[in-house]
Amino acid sequence: MSRRSLLLAAMASAAVLLTNLSAAYAIAGKIESADGIAFSSDYPEHAQKQIRQTLLDDDLTFTDGYFVNWISTLHFQGDTTALNKLAENLAACEGTTVRVSFIKAEADFDWEVIHDAHSHDFQVRIKLNSKRIELEALVLPPAKGPTPER
Repeated sequence: MSRRSLLLAAMASAAVLLTNLSAAYAIAGKIESADGIAFSSDYPEHAQKQIRQTLLDDDLTFTDGYFVNWISTLHFQGDTTALNKLAENLAACEGTTVRVSFIKAEADFDWEVIHDAHSHDFQVRIKLNSKRIELEALVLPPAKGPTPER
């Protein structure tokens, strides 16, 4: 095969590869306040307000947060009473789902709240090695099933 044929084949292959690649972009940044999470455009304003008030409760100490696309992560310090109140209040917000899980981490927070702006799901991840959280006093919010059809 001549040099010219090899060059044309290489250029054609590169063109095919480039046309089949789709660009992946992510928007990310720092969250400065616990109420800095995003919501989908169809989520009711009064429900957004209720969630923001819950996240800004005086018993909570927000340390930092960040977002990647529609997922927000908020870090908090506090005791078990503050965590129980947060979980209960989030579960009472319209259209939300609250999941609780546990992690071992060497980070400077007692729990983190991960919010999905599309599904309005909140995952509360509690640090097992926190000095301020007493697992025996932890109260998980009630889980409500779907409304029965009548």
